[in-house]
Amino acid sequence: MKRDHRLALRAGTQATVLLVGAVCCGRPDALGTGSLRFTAYQFENSRGKRVPAELAYLSVPENRKRTGSRMIRLAVLRFRSTASRPGDPIIYLAGGPGASAIEHARGVRFPAFMALRRAGDVIALEQRGTGLSSPNLACPERVGFPNDFPLTREQVASRFRVAAASCAAYWRRRGADLAGYNILESADDIEALRQALGARQVVLWGVSYGSQLGLVTLRRHPTLASRAILAGVIGPDDTWPLPSAIDLRFDTISGLGLTSEFRSVLAKLDSHPVVVRLPGPGSLGGRWEGDSASLTIGGYDFLSFVSGALGDPLRRATVPALLSAAGQGELGAAAPFILRDHAARSIGSAMAYATSCASGSSAMRRQRMTREASQSVLAPTPNLVEASCDVWGVADLGEGFRQPVRSDVPTLLISGTLDETTPMENAVAVLQGLSRGQHLILVGARHGNPLVVGSPMIVERMLDFLAGRPLGDLRIQVPSSLTP
Repeated sequence: MKRDHRLALRAGTQATVLLVGAVCCGRPDALGTGSLRFTAYQFENSRGKRVPAELAYLSVPENRKRTGSRMIRLAVLRFRSTASRPGDPIIYLAGGPGASAIEHARGVRFPAFMALRRAGDVIALEQRGTGLSSPNLACPERVGFPNDFPLTREQVASRFRVAAASCAAYWRRRGADLAGYNILESADDIEALRQALGARQVVLWGVSYGSQLGLVTLRRHPTLASRAILAGVIGPDDTWPLPSAIDLRFDTISGLGLTSEFRSVLAKLDSHPVVVRLPGPGSLGGRWEGDSASLTIGGYDFLSFVSGALGDPLRRATVPALLSAAGQGELGAAAPFILRDHAARSIGSAMAYATSCASGSSAMRRQRMTREASQSVLAPTPNLVEASCDVWGVADLGEGFRQPVRSDVPTLLISGTLDETTPMENAVAVLQGLSRGQHLILVGARHGNPLVVGSPMIVERMLDFLAGRPLGDLRIQVPSSLTP
């Protein structure tokens, strides 16, 4: 997750924003209750293609550590295998945390879901607090920023903290036990799903945070999985990205020798903010609407804009020219994007924040983050979300949780060479604890969709792995033009 104010506002918004009401309470057993009752579900992807599927709801305790915890419901969408002799069910674990697995199946990753049916049933599990599960812990709070003075990290942190506290209070009033929304509970949910499916074992397929959930599940339930495929790897102690990883996106301009110029622009804007007058509708190629506006741009505004642009393949190449113009005091081209960043938007999902905060980071990693932040270009101070963890009221899972995972389950790790969100070093470290692990490297791939559908060869390697066939070349070239 990116460590500027856009992170705070976007975290968890990948989840389907449905404020589902609280479900009724009940007395749970150890993991969950009852078998799944699937009903026919006409699934339609984002391009209008329809395929048959089945939908069920799994009841699990909201907090297994609390006696008498109410039951919540997890949505389970199943695509039946096209194989004559299907292998173990493949359970897809979405990232975020807070993203909707079903929405991922509808989008760009749809071809991968369909192709993997050749190996077994493919199941999109809506994790607790997300998507079609009930409750969905989307925050109703929206945060925006005024345009007449430059933003500072402290101002953004203060507004986010107020909104986060309001969201936590909102869900507590509706009976949610936020202490139950952590990765260990989610791992136990997967075991409950395995039992409800009547499957001896399952295959775990996790992307980004879903890879961390997959690793934790392998450790917590050692016999649950026959195989695992984990892309965009996040180890137990990788919850909060390192400043050095965030700075990888800055290579676009540091490679051109523009680092000192960038720092100079930030310093100038901090001491002398620039006021830009934007005209009315059409000031952003027809995509921005509203009356004319006056926008005051300071150093933090510009830093956040550049960080976001460098993370967007469609805008990355424009940054050097925009930086050069900013050095001359010309910020007209950047201003509409900064204005858009000031607009009010949802802060995301309580599930996302509670889960990340419970996972935390080790003392050693915090020391490294502090050390790197002092030299960082894009992440010079601690991230806003982590600094607000106390408002969610969740307990840290402890140093034992953050120890490396050791597993004998055959596991395929997938990494992109240009992925600054989950850098390759994460997978290299995790691989040391996997006695039957393999590492597929996607040359030119950044975070997100390229890790799944960046090349048709990715799914073919996944199918080979699931069938126990040799993988051959473990390096695949991914076109750099692909968007995350």
